[in-house]
Amino acid sequence: MTAARASADVIRRRVRTIVGPPIVGARSEARFVVGYCHRGMVHEGFMRSLLALQAADRGRGQVAGIIQADNLYLHIGRNQVVEAFLTMDADWLLFVDTDIEFEPWQAGALVNHGDANHQIVAGLYFAWLENTLAPTWFTLRGEPPAFATVGEIRSGLQPIDVCGMGFTLIGRHALKEMQAERLMLRQHNSWFGHDVITTKDGATVAGEDVTFCLRAKASGVQTWGCSIPVTHIKTHRETAETFQRWRGLQEEV
Repeated sequence: MTAARASADVIRRRVRTIVGPPIVGARSEARFVVGYCHRGMVHEGFMRSLLALQAADRGRGQVAGIIQADNLYLHIGRNQVVEAFLTMDADWLLFVDTDIEFEPWQAGALVNHGDANHQIVAGLYFAWLENTLAPTWFTLRGEPPAFATVGEIRSGLQPIDVCGMGFTLIGRHALKEMQAERLMLRQHNSWFGHDVITTKDGATVAGEDVTFCLRAKASGVQTWGCSIPVTHIKTHRETAETFQRWRGLQEEV
């Protein structure tokens, strides 16, 4: 067996597409795929969420399937999910990380916010960043730019520069636009990667989520934050309620 064929066989084993049952009640015309990456394990809360999605939408036919990628390198796994998604009959890909816990209505509501003008829509979850509990939405300000977490969370949609991929809806159109842009630059790696970027702190290797959002921006695709909160499972379950409590404590100090 050639090395190329062996590599292709490994990818086929690691990227599985599970078709049906249908998932969740979004708009009747909005078919979407749920995609996730793992390294052999997922959190039980995440799996309960997937099972609840399937139960909530049994018989509705709004989701083409679930795609999972098992890869040691997250950016490669995400690209494999995208490649599989583009072969399917659906307009939307919903990335969900395996440490995210959510309810069926939250997935449906996020899908309902996607349209021609909102091709990348990130749900709201929180993470500890340098001893601060903050949303995983970021802005870039200045030249060279500096990253800052979004200070004000508004109801509905708001433009942002970068988001975490933990609960993010991406449209087929955005992925094709990014692919076309990268081909023009003679770059085969279209979506996720680790680009070197320059910030006020100097050159740095960006994470796969930062790279994706900046490549999307270069392709003319805006990233949006959506105030639909989900749970981020780390040492504790970080929710909108824990964020509000933490912020209240900080204001008292």
